[in-house]
Amino acid sequence: MRSNGKSDSNVAINKGPRRAKPVSAVLGIAEYRLHEFNDVNIATAFNQIAHLQDGPMDLRVRLLEERALRIFESQKADFSPRSLAMVIYAMAVLRLNSAIFESLCNASHAKLQDFSAQDLANMLWAMAKAGTQMLDVLEALCTGAAQKGLDFSARNIANTLRAVAKTHRCLRSWRLSSW
Repeated sequence: MRSNGKSDSNVAINKGPRRAKPVSAVLGIAEYRLHEFNDVNIATAFNQIAHLQDGPMDLRVRLLEERALRIFESQKADFSPRSLAMVIYAMAVLRLNSAIFESLCNASHAKLQDFSAQDLANMLWAMAKAGTQMLDVLEALCTGAAQKGLDFSARNIANTLRAVAKTHRCLRSWRLSSW
């Protein structure tokens, strides 16, 4: 076990999806080792699929989605802010609006103070892309982004502003003057 709470076996598992190139290879690895996946492995697999997806959705993505929901429900407190943001981002890219998407968005609200500027920007972009109507989460993310404004890179600022403009929500809590 590493000092960050991740096992060496999960670190090794993560190398497979990260190096796999066609979506079918990522899904093959996920299908074979799904019972061993933790939050980081799920986030990596979803992210790789989102980057590589170029055709119709493979049904095995639903298996990964179901496993993610089971892991999330049993290990809610162990999901890192980065894993939450990565899975939500990938699900938005893949257009997977499901129960897990909503559960992860709601869980992000409780961990907001631990999110990096990148995580906040990715979350806002993903929720805007998905067209979510979860106003309380959007409002909290906008407030968190305003509080961490000095930590944002130019890219984070651009992505966040684009997401806020797309949602046409949260504007009353958005304070550009805090940057």
